[in-house]
This record gives sequence, structure tokens and C-alpha cells, in this order.
Amino acid sequence: DIFRRARDLGIEIVPSWNSYGHNTLLPRMIPSISAKEADGVTPTEFGFCISSEETFDTLFAIYDQIIDDYMIPYDMHVINLILDEVHPGFGQNAKRPFEKISPFCQCEKCREKDYGQMFIDMAIRLTAYLKSKGMTAVMIANDMLKHDRAIPGLSERLQKALKEADLMDILLLTWWSYTDVERNLKFKSLDPE
Repeated sequence: DIFRRARDLGIEIVPSWNSYGHNTLLPRMIPSISAKEADGVTPTEFGFCISSEETFDTLFAIYDQIIDDYMIPYDMHVINLILDEVHPGFGQNAKRPFEKISPFCQCEKCREKDYGQMFIDMAIRLTAYLKSKGMTAVMIANDMLKHDRAIPGLSERLQKALKEADLMDILLLTWWSYTDVERNLKFKSLDPE
């Protein structure tokens, strides 16, 4: 009903599903897709194993339901993957709130890649899939590229990967404004109000 009403009013709903950072529900509920600890086996319950096809089958099933049931029938074609704050942090695992836990998997296959490559692989794989589903724009947050915790050189590497995958036309960066935006995000807001 909401999507139908939005369409009738000329409003496009942009569903958001954080598919890497800020996602602890799926890795906790489905430990086999969770990022793994340094031992390569123990689930962190935060982040995803990007070498596991089960990870992508799970995420794609979620996107399929959102897109097939709510978006395409009502002519909506923009989705937000968010992908923000993909970095180690405290409070990511309710059983171990004072431990700094990483969303980057350390299983045998994933540990061969640096964090930047893991992020890029995830962004490219998800964006390509969503483009194949008829999405005309896929949004991600800018903080992995401009934040003080950002991976050095990630912006250039992501741009190169997007060109190689023919995805430059679909991926959009989003950003938001806080009162301390210059200090925290390293650029001035164009419209701080």
C-alpha cells in the first residue's frame, strides 16, 4: 500500500539495507555467513565472509524480495546499500561488548585480500547484482572514502573497479551533514542548515 501510494503521488521510495557495516543481525543469526576471527573459523557475528557464496545467496534473497515484491511492481528503481562504517569497533557483538571486532573476514580465502579489496569486492558484487535486477541507481555512503577511518587509496581503487565492471553509471555516493562535519568528515557541507 505504501509503495502504491508513493507511486501515485510521484514519490520514489529508496529502500535501504546495510549490507556490510552496521549489520550484526544476519551474521549473528546465520553464523556461516559471518566474518571469521583470526583463527579463520570462529564467527565474529559482525560483517560477512565475502568468500562464501552463502553470504551472497542470503543477501540476494533479501534484495529479491524487496525488489520483486515492492519496487518493480511500483516502478521504483533506486536502492541504498549504505555500506558505511565498515571498520573494527567496540559493541559489535553483544556477548563481547568491550572487544574491538572487525567486520573483515579472516577465513583462509578472505585473509588473502586487504580490507580495501574486501570492501571493493563486496560493493562491486552487490552493485552488479542489483543492476541485473533492474536498479538504475545503487547508493552507498561516502564515509569509507572520506572519513578519518577510511582505507587509504580506496576511492581511486573503487573507481577503477567500477569502470572495469561497467558500473560507473549506477553507483551513487551519499553523504549527510552533522554540525561537526568539517572535523569528522574532512570536507565542508555545501548546505549545513
